[in-house]
Amino acid sequence: GAPPEFLDFEWQPMPGRDSRPALFFGRFDRAKGIETLLLALRELGDRAPRIRFVGRGSYRGALARRRDRLGLTDKIELQGWLEHRGRGRLLTESSPAILPSHEENFSLAVLSAMAVGTPLIATRVGGTGEVVEHGQNGVLCPPGDVEALRAAIAQLYDQPERAADLGPTETDAG
Repeated sequence: GAPPEFLDFEWQPMPGRDSRPALFFGRFDRAKGIETLLLALRELGDRAPRIRFVGRGSYRGALARRRDRLGLTDKIELQGWLEHRGRGRLLTESSPAILPSHEENFSLAVLSAMAVGTPLIATRVGGTGEVVEHGQNGVLCPPGDVEALRAAIAQLYDQPERAADLGPTETDAG
């Protein structure tokens, strides 16, 4: 399951419209679907949520340049990597976690978000489809599908009660 430090944190829904930023965390690498996420945010325009990108990797500089070229500088905050407890805290302060990987084996990021109970948007790659049941404990999009990712983000921000319904079940992440 998820690293045990994440079990010390629990995401709570906000009454009304959720104003917390979204969260991407992981390796800054093209395989993590970062370009798909950037394009989905651009498609959302003014409706795009603020989002924190927390990670490390050789793609960081390219990510910052691409963010700026797409006019998303005021929407995207880049942060360095944090240890488990720091990421657990950020998961409670975010909604949703967006993990749009193009390829994965078995995502510890997905398990970590599920352990905290943060609403989750992910892609059906690797083992993710085995732990995330679309519409029950997360929203699954096809990898690389900008429109599906845009629609999933819009849905969870437009319908905060829907995001709150994606909480953990007894079998999640454990």
